[in-house]
Amino acid sequence: MPEASPEDIWVYIYEKGEVRSRDLEKKFIDTGLLSRGTMYKYRRILEAEGKINPRPVPNARPTYNLYYVPEKFHPQLEAVKYRQKIKSVLDNLPPTKQIVTINLWLEIEMVVREMLKMGYSPEEIRSMVEASLEALHSRLVDRIVEDEEK
Repeated sequence: MPEASPEDIWVYIYEKGEVRSRDLEKKFIDTGLLSRGTMYKYRRILEAEGKINPRPVPNARPTYNLYYVPEKFHPQLEAVKYRQKIKSVLDNLPPTKQIVTINLWLEIEMVVREMLKMGYSPEEIRSMVEASLEALHSRLVDRIVEDEEK
């Protein structure tokens, strides 16, 4: 069974804005990513850590909660989403390229964390990192073309 983590649930709730327990069930249980018990355990852990909050839906019959991520965690979640994106790319690379890429990723992660501490918004950080990676990618392509022409 493929496995999801509490972090995956946290990111899902953040991306959706607000979700019902049924939405979590459809995403994680019905797709086979998690068992029902594990999914609810992860949700309780996130609640206990204050990373998600329930909001009762007034006048709903039967009553239920919508879960959301408090705003103070939004910058942290942007970094988590970025890390997950890089991990998915790394998983598809051969091992030798993974080592080089991991080192680059760790450097970028350190810079992103520092920028968050300095008060940059997630949007500003994303824009700067994407521009830097685009420039790096362009230089890398130029170098490969030069090597192939030799």
